Formats: sequence, structure tokens, C-alpha cells
Amino acid sequence: MTSCPPHTHWCSRSPLRGNPRGAKAKGLTYERRLEPRLRAIATDLGWEFRAHPWIHTPAGAGAPLGLAPSSSQWLQPDFLLIAPSCCCLLLEAKLTWTNCQSQLMKYQRALQVLGHPSVALQVFRNLTSTIPAWTADFYSMAEDLPLWMRL
Repeated sequence: MTSCPPHTHWCSRSPLRGNPRGAKAKGLTYERRLEPRLRAIATDLGWEFRAHPWIHTPAGAGAPLGLAPSSSQWLQPDFLLIAPSCCCLLLEAKLTWTNCQSQLMKYQRALQVLGHPSVALQVFRNLTSTIPAWTADFYSMAEDLPLWMRL
């Protein structure tokens, strides 16, 4: 079992400013309801749980992985479950399924730069009629695509 890289800095703060309304408010309510369930799963596994952590990628560190080469980046995924080995389960919560593959892959690249290999999952409650056909067959998904689950 390895320890997490010493240069990893997590910083938590509220993902919410102001008073959201409509779909945004419903999505944040879904996230708040999902958080205790994910926290319980992490606790049962003996993993660390982070809700809305800020991830900092130093300037130049992410260039080989396609991140902005000249400036540092701050990214904020919805949830991270971090194993004792520092591998992460990266979760992006959406009330209604939407294609957030590029967002998840950007988060994965940033975590990789910081020494945290990860698996990305989209967690959602509602499906739409616009969901791509490839999502219907779990086994047809390419190896490098983030997975998704309904919760």
C-alpha cells in the first residue's frame, strides 16, 4: 500500500454561491441527497471521501496530458472516493443524464498529474430520450470512456 503524493492539496468549500433556482436548484438538491449515501459507501470501504474538492494542477504539469500548459488549473469534481492506495473513484452527479464525458476526462487527467489514477462515473437519476445508443449496451463501451450508473 502506497501513500498519497505529498504535493496533493485538497481544498473544500461550498460549491454554491447565491440562491439557485429551477433545474440548477433541483440538481444541487440531488447532490445533497446523494452525498450521505456516497459517504457511507466510502466509510464502509475504509476510503477517504471528498465532496466538491478543489483540485489544483500546477502550471506546466498537465501539458503532456492535454491540460492548459502555461497556467495552473483549478477543477472541482462533485465527489471523490479515495482508496488507501490513492486511486480515486471520481463521481459526477447529474439529476438528468447529460454527456459530461469531456468534463470527466479533464478531471481524470488532472488527478493523474497529481499521482491519483482514477475511474470516472457519472451518477444520475433521470434518463432522457436523447441518451446515445452506445449507453444502452454496457459492454460495448470503449475501455477509456467513463462509466455511468443510475442512483
